[in-house]
Amino acid sequence: MVGFKAAPAPVNDTADKETENDRDQDRAERPSRSELQASIDRMADLAFAGSHLAIEKHEGANTFVYRLIDSRNGSVMRQWPSEEFLELREYLRTRQGGLIDERI
Repeated sequence: MVGFKAAPAPVNDTADKETENDRDQDRAERPSRSELQASIDRMADLAFAGSHLAIEKHEGANTFVYRLIDSRNGSVMRQWPSEEFLELREYLRTRQGGLIDERI
């Protein structure tokens, strides 16, 4: 039986050098962790400027509601959890009386 050995695949040195150069360039262009944190802090300050957080208990849903309020006009900019979720939770809470005899 005669065997043969396959020729090794050609080596493409330029492709390896290009990927190394790309990686080096990516590293050089990436901001440091402290620069990223400073940018995030600036964006948060701009996004939430003129607003405040209001926290209140929603008795019907038996949970806390967090609202980001625009200080200039008093409108709600964002709310967690949403009104729909609060309504669903309140509905399920009031309807469980026929299913559950006692709460532990």
